[in-house]
Amino acid sequence: PVDLRTAAEKSEYRAMARHAEGVELLDAMDRVLPCTTRWEMGKSGEGRSIPVLVVADPPVVSPEELRATRAASRRLVILAIGNIHAGEVDGKEALPMVVRELVRTEREPLLKQIVLIVAPIYNCDGNERVSTDNRPGQNGPVDGMGRRENAAGLDLNRDFIKLDAPETRALVAAFQLW
Repeated sequence: PVDLRTAAEKSEYRAMARHAEGVELLDAMDRVLPCTTRWEMGKSGEGRSIPVLVVADPPVVSPEELRATRAASRRLVILAIGNIHAGEVDGKEALPMVVRELVRTEREPLLKQIVLIVAPIYNCDGNERVSTDNRPGQNGPVDGMGRRENAAGLDLNRDFIKLDAPETRALVAAFQLW
């Protein structure tokens, strides 16, 4: 059996996933869970992969494959993004848990009606700038968290007009693709 717990679960919620741990978890989920396909949205400013897990039954390998079958199935595409502000770690840790529970429980018939695209670590570079000083008013994780901005100091949640960040351009391209 493969351990599909998040870094938060493994540490009793004292720590959060670093980029490599998050990618490793999504890769493991893709290997062992039915209905999943690993995909890359793009690259961060520092060249890190923006990892994505596509969850659907039957699995959808690409947007092109989905379009080829969409007219018949009318599947709704849902995008869930975590870690836009890398210090806000709840979404990054919760999204893999949601995938795990959706695929392993009787809610699986829902996956015949939707295509869930999960991007838990959107701000990859901000995620790696872990410090206990990043969000002093936040209650945990006690071992620190990433920072709000990406490596270039841009708030990705405020970049949808200018599209200055490679992360935002990758997200817009993913919207257009899917």
